[in-house]
Amino acid sequence: MQATDKPLTELQDTLAAGDKIRVIDTQGSETDLIFVAIEDGVLQGSSQDTPDQIVHIQLDEIETIETKKFSIMGTILAGAGGYVVLVLIAIAQWAL
Repeated sequence: MQATDKPLTELQDTLAAGDKIRVIDTQGSETDLIFVAIEDGVLQGSSQDTPDQIVHIQLDEIETIETKKFSIMGTILAGAGGYVVLVLIAIAQWAL
């Protein structure tokens, strides 16, 4: 996860609904959420354990927000790399 350097008031432009985030509050508590929205100074997210439960956290109580963005290219490259390894193993086994 990456911590954001943007002011909390500008997060609406950075985060998209469905992003996985970790909120660290001013007390040091960590909460993993799926981002929903920021409205009236309140971050809204659904709990990753119980998605139907919406959590509300005041922006002034948040120290840091870490984001985890899905990378389609990273996933494709990882899958292709795994496929190449399997092919090389199969060729090595066939050659024996």
